[in-house]
Amino acid sequence: MLRNVTAGGPLRLLAGNTGKLAHALIARPQIDSIEALRGGRIGILNRREGTFFQVRTMLARHGLHYPQDYSVIETGGVPARHRALLDGSIDAGLQSVPWSYQAEDEGLRNLGQIIDYIPDWQFVSVNASLPWAERNRELLQRFLAVLLESTEALYSSREAAAEVASRQLPTRRDYALRAWDYYTASNALTRDMSVSAAGLSTVLQVQRSNGLLDDPASMRVEDYQASEFLAAARHCL
Repeated sequence: MLRNVTAGGPLRLLAGNTGKLAHALIARPQIDSIEALRGGRIGILNRREGTFFQVRTMLARHGLHYPQDYSVIETGGVPARHRALLDGSIDAGLQSVPWSYQAEDEGLRNLGQIIDYIPDWQFVSVNASLPWAERNRELLQRFLAVLLESTEALYSSREAAAEVASRQLPTRRDYALRAWDYYTASNALTRDMSVSAAGLSTVLQVQRSNGLLDDPASMRVEDYQASEFLAAARHCL
């Protein structure tokens, strides 16, 4: 989406669902520190997405640098990384809530929260083509209004939210309750659905420094957004 904008395309971020990360670095039981991952195998989705860059930032703070100090293995997403941790084909990987809770209960070790290393990261967003959004302004406004109402309902009812999450993920109810506590206390699930300026700025910086965005790409977060649609939806409530 960001590359589309830099190429003069019509895509824009309209709203943000998750402006902070909810991942922990989960490791095999015998690994008791990040430093102990020297020479280890780190599971990621792929080398062009967030977990690769996030785990590199986290490990670099402990003196471990890719590729000389550890290798990466493309395992797929969180469920696949969980299986890879259990069968020993990787030594560590970033696992999101509530998978991190399940991992600890199954004997794996939590080496730290990514939010302590990267405080803001625009993780999930609502995007659209501007010409389509203009043609379907009323429909889009209603859609965003429903998302706002649903997010507020989630924040307002811990028990009901956990019930839905435990059924839909699926996960254990106690994990879902703990996840609600985490997401609401940290505002990782963005309550007002605004795009996180700090989070988007971090993503832009990471993508440009890793060659995914060209050097001339704008670093102004406003250039990637069309916030007027969310503002209009708020007026409907």
